[in-house]
Amino acid sequence: ADLAAVVRSVAEQLALPALRGGKSISLAEVEPLMVHGNADFLSLAFRNLVENALAHTPRGEAVEIRMGPGARASVIDKGPGVAPEDEGRIFERFFRTHAEEYNGAGLGLAIATRIAAIHGGGIEVGREEGKGAIFTLYLPETPDPPSP
Repeated sequence: ADLAAVVRSVAEQLALPALRGGKSISLAEVEPLMVHGNADFLSLAFRNLVENALAHTPRGEAVEIRMGPGARASVIDKGPGVAPEDEGRIFERFFRTHAEEYNGAGLGLAIATRIAAIHGGGIEVGREEGKGAIFTLYLPETPDPPSP
């Protein structure tokens, strides 16, 4: 699967719903990046990350998507971030932070993490100075085929 195409497709699919919510999605031009995997499942995983970022980003702000280095796709929001005490639990099924403020069943990150793991990768969570949470989907890169 082309991870860049997956990321671009998710950004395009969620651009209009983001605008309806007074938000936007920022994605720089990305080069094709082949990984072993199923594009539909990878799309579902990445979509969960972007939807979460949109839910936690205030109106008038943008969710930023970055590719790289390597087979990595990151989603950066402008929300409150993830509290250190919650970092170990947010990938559990049905766990929700700020449940009173956000809709959802608490399954998106668990599903995304399972999809990433099946593909030999995972999802990391962190925080970027001046922004909110940063979630990064990482996968093993597909080696270039040998030249003839």
